[in-house]
Amino acid sequence: MAAGSDAPAALPPARLARLKRSRRSASHLPVALRTKALAQLLHHHSPEPGSTTTTTAPGLPSPAPAPPAGDPNGDRVELALWEAEAAPEPAPEAGPGCEELTLDHLLEIVAQLEYHTHPEDGVEICPLFLLGCCFSGACCPQHHTLLPYHWQLWQTASLPPGWLSVGPEAHETLERLYSDPERTLVRASYRGVAFDIDLVAMQPFTQSIEAALRRGQEEALCSTAKHSYQLNLRAGYQRNLATGTVRPLRARPAFRAPALLLPELRTLSGSLYLGPPPAPGPPLAQPYPETWVPLTPEQDWHQAPVAVEERGYRLIYGLFHKSLPESRYRLERVWRVQNPFLWDKYKRKQSHMSRQMSPEQRLRNERHLFHGTSAGAVPAICKHNLDPRLSGKHAALYGQGSYFARRASYSHRYAPPAEAGLRHVFLCKVLVGRSALGQPALRRPPALDPGDPASDLYDSCVDSLSDPQIYVVFDNDQCYPYFLLQYRELEEVVTVD
Repeated sequence: MAAGSDAPAALPPARLARLKRSRRSASHLPVALRTKALAQLLHHHSPEPGSTTTTTAPGLPSPAPAPPAGDPNGDRVELALWEAEAAPEPAPEAGPGCEELTLDHLLEIVAQLEYHTHPEDGVEICPLFLLGCCFSGACCPQHHTLLPYHWQLWQTASLPPGWLSVGPEAHETLERLYSDPERTLVRASYRGVAFDIDLVAMQPFTQSIEAALRRGQEEALCSTAKHSYQLNLRAGYQRNLATGTVRPLRARPAFRAPALLLPELRTLSGSLYLGPPPAPGPPLAQPYPETWVPLTPEQDWHQAPVAVEERGYRLIYGLFHKSLPESRYRLERVWRVQNPFLWDKYKRKQSHMSRQMSPEQRLRNERHLFHGTSAGAVPAICKHNLDPRLSGKHAALYGQGSYFARRASYSHRYAPPAEAGLRHVFLCKVLVGRSALGQPALRRPPALDPGDPASDLYDSCVDSLSDPQIYVVFDNDQCYPYFLLQYRELEEVVTVD
């Protein structure tokens, strides 16, 4: 919780402001109250030996490891997304005796979830409050905040001076920027006055570690107001001298988005957008995904919001941010595209292609790939699908078909911002089958046997046979616009009031 300079908040441009980042207390959370870990495929920054200590809060489960970087769309991704859509997570059951809650009990629960912060220095976030079980209420000496991190600005206008919480939208943005080890300054504004935030000055052990490295030391001793640590710079870990707790060294804390913290924190339950209720209509017959909501007879297609509680949302979030860092981009919303006509065409094509495939080939046949587009093209794609006949608008290096990418960062190039800065990328189901190396003049995949006029064709074209990153298909029944992702770039100046 170290801060920058002692300058007040209202400063002239290019001066430093004093900000404080609070984290949850170091006390251990009850094991019985911990929920299951996040999905296996979420991406988190790896620890770097010799970096400064992390302020990632203890107690909550650590993020599960991500798959190898060379295969972000590997078989585990396909299987996990398929399972998430085929078997959605059941709604949590009510606890024992919930139907017998009295008014006193309800008022007690409400009191437990009341938010408050303190203006004094040295205050941490209450870990029990995050799990909905702090019985001290307003008398708790620790912060009661929505998230396990909280940002405050030093305020000198009040008497006595103290720490003032930044605006609700600024907490997550500041945390995203702070989690980027390459960023040293953040441009911000408070009541129309611009100032800089020195992120390096907020790391209390930076100077001690740099001095130890210059002297060639393998270990260093550092202390905060409450704890002392032994830092092993060679092995890349820190050890609390009082408790013996060992944690990896990191340049900055790994960012944890509210959507991914939702399964773990009671403070977030019901606080995020869940979307409108399902449209009225008869239940959808199989083989449509079980996550689809009913459609009316007049609806050809429908966009249904994917709730942040769903496992599929967390998988998509991790896949999207593998190549578009959370410190620069914010995933605003995910929509599930429901089009029975296009789905039937896609499934018939998949069945036809699978007839001569082994079980392993069938699993690898379907990939989930990104396709960037403009906001104006979204309704047409949801209704009519991607049209290979429109290829060439952004060049056609590997054939004149519909282009898909394994990484969202490639599709981002073709997703221009709309008026509000919102960008649109589809996560599509694509039947890639057997792939050939693409060429600009191809209007269909090449023949498997060029000497046979009746030869079967390859199913798709790629940019590389050894490590394909781009796929091209020439028939629109080989793809389905499965999810629509809306996102935006973070603003250069963070408004903290």
